[in-house]
Amino acid sequence: MFDLSLEVPPVLSRPALIKHLEAQMGRVPLLSKLDDQGNAVPIAFGDPGELSLALASPALGNPRVLKRALNRLVLLHANQAVHARLLMLGGEGRGDTRLKFLAWLAATERFRDFRHFYRRATDDELKTLDEGVLRLRSPEHAAAVPLTAEMAAFLDTPGFLDFYKFVFKLGVVAEHEVHWTDLDAVKSADQLRTIGQFDALMRAAGL
Repeated sequence: MFDLSLEVPPVLSRPALIKHLEAQMGRVPLLSKLDDQGNAVPIAFGDPGELSLALASPALGNPRVLKRALNRLVLLHANQAVHARLLMLGGEGRGDTRLKFLAWLAATERFRDFRHFYRRATDDELKTLDEGVLRLRSPEHAAAVPLTAEMAAFLDTPGFLDFYKFVFKLGVVAEHEVHWTDLDAVKSADQLRTIGQFDALMRAAGL
């Protein structure tokens, strides 16, 4: 059984949040391994310091989202096949990838409807959404295709634009790519670079 009763108090400063996350994760054996000398083994995916950075925006840092993000992290690591792939994300050179994946993990709770849209969207629909984001940032930019009501609602959601900028590092269309359908085909971290690939990992864990 996994401890899914993790509690998160009202919004904390980042140092206080890191300390709180460390304490909460220390209650979950899956997230708090010790070496032979009893020292904590750094977690490859879900380090409290990185998690606090990924959840820094007000949209992702509210207590309910934080709590459910922690619970989802536990469930990811509880799936042995998914856990083995998460270990591939360890190392200094993949910090940005881990951060955007951790933000997506929380965002699938905060922006549930957007996740459903992103999974079914065509490249043209994603380009239209991206044009809408660009127009909000640069009002002089004229979009060729009008936004749908669904897309407009996303852009009107508080915190969505900050989340969008943080997560889609490679571009919203490029981040949509997966290139594999079977988890057994994932043999290296190079196959875990995009939001689409991480979302497929989440689905493999039943999330």
